[in-house]
Amino acid sequence: MKHRQVPTSDVQSVHDSDHCSSITSTLVSRSSVTGNVATKRTLASLSFAVERIARDVGSEAIVIALFQRGAYFAPRAATYAALAELGLPVVVMYAGDGEPVNGVAHVQLTADDPRAAEWSIVVLGPSVGAYVIGTDLDELDSNGRTLEDRRRFHASWGFDRPGAAVHAHRLLAGSVSDIPAHIADRIETAIATADEIPTTTAEAALGRAALCLVGCLDSTNARLDVVNERLDRETQHATRDRLTGLTNREGLHRWLGGSELNGIEMPLIGLVMIDLDGFKTVNDTHGHETGDQLLQAVAGALTSCTRPGDLNHPGFDGGSFYLIPTPVGAVCWSA
Repeated sequence: MKHRQVPTSDVQSVHDSDHCSSITSTLVSRSSVTGNVATKRTLASLSFAVERIARDVGSEAIVIALFQRGAYFAPRAATYAALAELGLPVVVMYAGDGEPVNGVAHVQLTADDPRAAEWSIVVLGPSVGAYVIGTDLDELDSNGRTLEDRRRFHASWGFDRPGAAVHAHRLLAGSVSDIPAHIADRIETAIATADEIPTTTAEAALGRAALCLVGCLDSTNARLDVVNERLDRETQHATRDRLTGLTNREGLHRWLGGSELNGIEMPLIGLVMIDLDGFKTVNDTHGHETGDQLLQAVAGALTSCTRPGDLNHPGFDGGSFYLIPTPVGAVCWSA
C-alpha cells in the first residue's frame, strides 16, 4: 500500500454550536475539524452517525473501526455484522480478546500499539468519505453523568474522501497481512482512488452541514447535563445520604456506570477511605445528636476541599467517608 501525500484542509474548532448559522458561513471551504478535546459520549455519537453513513452507502464503501478493547466492540458487534452482510469490507481492530463476527475482519492489537489507544472509525467510498479519530488522553471531563461519559480524547473528524483515505492508510499500516486478501484489495483500491473523482459542491456542502450538526450535538449534550443534574437533585434521596447530603453507594454505582461496564478497562483512579477514630465513643458519651453533628461537620470539610473542576461531591456510606483522586482533581465519594 503506497502512502499518498494529500493536502490537508484548513480546520477550525466549532464547539460553540449555539450559533449554527454563523458556523455554516464560517466553514464555507472547510470540511474537517482537528485538535479538539472531546468526551467519549461525543465520539460515540459521531461514530454512530458515521456507521449510519456506511449503511446508507452500502457495498461501495469500506469501513475500518478501532475500539481500544474487545469489550468495547462487543456492544457494536451486531451493527458491524449487518454492514458486512450488506457487502461492505469491514475491519475492526482492538487490543485483548473479542468475539469473532462473521464477515468482519478482526485485527488484534498489542496493548502497546498506539492504535490501541484510539476510538476511531473511517468510511470511504467513491462518492463519500467520513472519519472520527479519537486518542485516549487518560483524563476525565468535569461534565457527564458517568465515568465512561467523562473520558476525554484528542479528537478530529471530517467528511471528505482525501482525509478519510489518509486515516484509512494510517490505521492499516503494518496490519494488511492480518486481513483477508479480498478485503485488503478492496480497501487499497478505495484509498488509491479516493481523489480521482473531484469533490462535488453537494458533497462539500454536506460536510460543512455535518460539522455544524456536530457542534449542535455538543451544545445539546451540555444542556442535557443541566437537565440531568436537575433530575438528580429531584431524586437525590436515592443517591444521597440524608444526614450528610453526600453521595451514597448507589450514587457512586451510577456514576461508575453500573454493571454494564464489567470487564472494560477504565481510566486509572484512586480510592482513599476516611474513617473517624473514636466515633462510637462520641455517640456513647455525648449522644447521637452530637455524633450526627460531627458527621455533618466532616462532610462540610470534605465538601469545601472539592474544587470547581472536580467531578462531584464527597461521599458517605455506612459510617465511612471516601475520596477518589482522578486525573482532573481529587473528588470525594462514598462506597
